Amino acid sequence: MYICGNFLRKEGKSPLFYLNFMQLTAQIQDFLDAKFANTDCFVVGIDYYEPQSKILVFIDCMQGVGIDTCVEVSRYLENELESRGLVPEKYLLEISSPGMENPFRVYQQYEKNMGRVVKVQTNDGKNYEGTLQAVSPEGFSIELILTNKKNKDNQTTETIAFSFDDIKSVHKKVTFK
Repeated sequence: MYICGNFLRKEGKSPLFYLNFMQLTAQIQDFLDAKFANTDCFVVGIDYYEPQSKILVFIDCMQGVGIDTCVEVSRYLENELESRGLVPEKYLLEISSPGMENPFRVYQQYEKNMGRVVKVQTNDGKNYEGTLQAVSPEGFSIELILTNKKNKDNQTTETIAFSFDDIKSVHKKVTFK
């Protein structure tokens, strides 16, 4: 995971920081939607920790997100938030990739990881591991490789479809070769 932009603002104007979290999140989402228009980048999540005035923004791009993109987004977002008085005098802003082992939070992460091995946990506690084959607004499917217990060389595949409503979490399986 990259943590690409940290900014602690010490001076400044009186903030209008009495927006609730949902309003602030919506503002940040709008700013980044405008920033990412006509690019392959997208917002994965926005978290806010009130006692520290800490804003964490997770972004990704279809071709991966690098530190230069995070720095650029951090500067852009700092300017938007400060110029509109949406942050307190002291705040911390972190722009980061979503991390390799964190669960998927948005549809674009499924699209980005087509053809990759994922780990799926359903709401009823069942676990699956397979290759992400298809995704739609309603759900996704993975292809499982089934090995015959008697003859390990004899493998078959099975495709399982999932509704997003039935899923607790989906993670990309991280492998090192």
